[in-house]
Amino acid sequence: MSASDVRIPTRSGQVKGRLLLPDTTPVGVVVYLHGGGWMLGTLDDFDALGRHLADRSRCAVLMVDYRLAPEHPFPAGLDDAEDALDHVASDGLAAECSGLAPGLPLVIAGDSAGGNLATVVAALVRHRIRLALQLMIYPATDSRMSTPSYERHADSPFLSRADARWFYRHYAPQAIWSDPRISPLLAADLSGLPPAWIAVAEHDILHDEGVAYAHRLAADGVPVVLRRFEGVTHGCARMMNILEPADLLVSEAAAAMAAACRGRQQACT
Repeated sequence: MSASDVRIPTRSGQVKGRLLLPDTTPVGVVVYLHGGGWMLGTLDDFDALGRHLADRSRCAVLMVDYRLAPEHPFPAGLDDAEDALDHVASDGLAAECSGLAPGLPLVIAGDSAGGNLATVVAALVRHRIRLALQLMIYPATDSRMSTPSYERHADSPFLSRADARWFYRHYAPQAIWSDPRISPLLAADLSGLPPAWIAVAEHDILHDEGVAYAHRLAADGVPVVLRRFEGVTHGCARMMNILEPADLLVSEAAAAMAAACRGRQQACT
């Protein structure tokens, strides 16, 4: 495993990134967008998760240090995420980094708010960039916060209803929360998006909207794999070293990345 910090050009200047390369020749490139409610999170916070994904998938993983609210509210982070994907798709990253071949299959991925950004970016570029997969781990997809899982886990110490409302309020004005670039579940049309792999956690306020989003994608003709992980809550992916279901989640996510980059479509569930 090798890691190198890089600079990613964007429409607003540049942002930091971290390129993680497996010990074998990469079979694809994953642009990874970390969680944190569009407000929190650093490359170091998600470094271990990125390394596990790169090692288990045999893909190069580019962790993107997109700009965060409230200093940089919507759509700053989204713009950075799209620009990072553009940079990889145009082989700009491959031109700068030895060990990374041009033209590799592309995956966009993220967890929580990063999963939100990943699928929104996939929608924005659907007519100009071919993606092998969009991969979302307990994504935020619906700003209405009115599902049964929001009721069941409203006071969760890992992510509560109050936390979610606070994150949304600092990310964007409430008047535009229904914008599909913020609430992708509310998009009128999701057809033409790349195949999706979605993980939801049993004890998570975002559980039901992740399931609903998978069903919406499938209804609009997008191949979807939906996986529900029992006994875990929001943020579990970074607990892969202590929780068996979290370790399984990371392994299955990595396997989905590898399969997509090798052109093998997983069965839809």
